[in-house]
Amino acid sequence: MSGNDVRLGQYELIKYSFGAVLTCTDVATDILIATSYYQHRQFIWFSFCVAFAVLPSALLTLAYFLQRCRQETATTLVKQFLFFANPCGSGFLKIKLLLVCLRNYDDVWSYHGWLVEDEKLLQDYRAEKVYHFVEGLLENMPQMILQIYVTIIQDEKISALQIISITVTFVNLVWVLTLFEYSSFVKQATLTHFTAITFYNACLIAARGLSIVTFLVGFKWVTSAVLAFHEFVCISIYFYRNHEYFNEKEVWWIACLLMPCYIFVYLGFKVKDLNSKFFDIKLGRSIVSSSLFYLCFTTENVLMVSLFFSWSKTSDSRWDQRISKVITVCVIVLSLLGTVIHLGFTFVFFRKSTRVRPSYEQETQGIEANLHLDNHMDQSGSQINTDDSKYVLHFPQK
Repeated sequence: MSGNDVRLGQYELIKYSFGAVLTCTDVATDILIATSYYQHRQFIWFSFCVAFAVLPSALLTLAYFLQRCRQETATTLVKQFLFFANPCGSGFLKIKLLLVCLRNYDDVWSYHGWLVEDEKLLQDYRAEKVYHFVEGLLENMPQMILQIYVTIIQDEKISALQIISITVTFVNLVWVLTLFEYSSFVKQATLTHFTAITFYNACLIAARGLSIVTFLVGFKWVTSAVLAFHEFVCISIYFYRNHEYFNEKEVWWIACLLMPCYIFVYLGFKVKDLNSKFFDIKLGRSIVSSSLFYLCFTTENVLMVSLFFSWSKTSDSRWDQRISKVITVCVIVLSLLGTVIHLGFTFVFFRKSTRVRPSYEQETQGIEANLHLDNHMDQSGSQINTDDSKYVLHFPQK
């Protein structure tokens, strides 16, 4: 099978089914939240909410036009504009690919999956991966921070719609980063690995989101300086780890997309393999790099939430000390729990397999078997390459 072959299997069927529902629900709750902000004359939050919802589709539509404007007809460009330039573009792509999977259900559900040969369908496959990832970075991340921040500082009681919207956005963000991390492994991962990734990502994203919001409440734009320093360190390490690829622009294009992820989780800095045609990125990481990253990550979380806790006790705010204590404890516990599970997973999954040296008896038996095979082949006149002898079955002699 060629390295550029794309097969839709059981994994894609589940991914598109759950992803379509989640994306459409997320967009619907964002629209309702934006409408609520407008009705309450909270125009600043309304503007931010609309901007975050529209930004991914606007950027991807612009990128599509820059890439394809000279290759497509005017009618096709108009159709693609209507398809992409709306907040539900990612959901529409998932639904389209889901219908393709359902039409070829028997092949999709088979062991090898259904081979995609249509070029336009391959373009949709790649576009969905990019769209879904960019949507998570530019829409879900800031939207979650914005909505949690508004619920904290508002005088009104927290509504059920706000809780639902925050929950859906959080689940969608965990889903986006989990799918991307799962597909970035060099070797095949199992369902157990996928479950572990989902769990520690949920802990780490929740801890990071709470620490950022609470620090933002107490210290406003100082938060941006902390996150900017964090990103500067990550970018510097990424440059150092991939310095041999300085002349390959795809690595830096991918870097621009990867960097926002490192605010919440660690995926690894070393690019092992890259197929930009299908947005397929393979990253490597070690227990040492993960430990150093999450040492800084946990320290930042604890520092931000501790400063918030101190601020809530000394300021004339309406903060209840019990709520401050609960938030502080949750951030610390979730940071440590997510870090421990992540490091344990990294140690088990990314460690290099050790070669076991055979015992003297096993080595002697192997030599005798090979000598017996060589003598037999010399007598019969057959030709077998030495490298192929390990594929020949050996039967015990009676």
